[in-house]
Amino acid sequence: MKIDDIIRIALNKTIQEHSQSSYAKSFFWRKVSRERLLHYLKTSVAYEFWMQVHRIAVKRRPWKKDVIPPTLDDLLIQLSKYPVEIDQLVADNEERTYVVRFSNMAIMLTETHADTQLLLWSAHGGGERRIGGVLRDMVEIMVKVNEALNDLPSLVEKVYQASHTNLKSEEILLASAQVLINEMNIPPEIHIITGVDKKGLINTSVSKGGYQKRCKSTLDTLQANILKTITLVTQYRFTGYVEEV
Repeated sequence: MKIDDIIRIALNKTIQEHSQSSYAKSFFWRKVSRERLLHYLKTSVAYEFWMQVHRIAVKRRPWKKDVIPPTLDDLLIQLSKYPVEIDQLVADNEERTYVVRFSNMAIMLTETHADTQLLLWSAHGGGERRIGGVLRDMVEIMVKVNEALNDLPSLVEKVYQASHTNLKSEEILLASAQVLINEMNIPPEIHIITGVDKKGLINTSVSKGGYQKRCKSTLDTLQANILKTITLVTQYRFTGYVEEV
């Protein structure tokens, strides 16, 4: 797979992940300001983007057979050809660590007796976070990731808005679901809890005492699925795990 395709797919996956309502919901409950949420998202988006790039590259752009991965010194020589700042942080018999500062990110490269590891040093807070081992065409990928992060402010604003939009949509969906549930003649010993999964389906937990089962529904199938799940809860003994309908 071409590097540009890896970057594109990783970026799309990152946007999708951070557009979930859970981000807006979490900070809403904590009464966090918009500025603080955006600050957090900068760190989270950059890290998730790198993790997606690394994961895809390992799978779709593996090392060719009999090729020896570059050492830390090899990477530093290649990086010296680019407009980056390189500083040595640690140098002893056990480990060597360098920080490479690009325009939009800082990467830590750590070499031990075992291997060379890549860590992301966030310029937005949060310290370093491990990414993984050296990739094929590592330096070119680092440069491409940095270029993609030129749009980080607009990307963060995009996922911020999407997360809040999705949260509002979920609130409307759950309110509609509650209206349908209220119309049902549900025994008082039955407890119903609803949520929304990543696919936008209503995830309903039905329990009676220690018995619990779940079902996933649209608004059209919600009442029928709940009735079916109530029957399962009342008829079958709990076996130590939660079943899905």
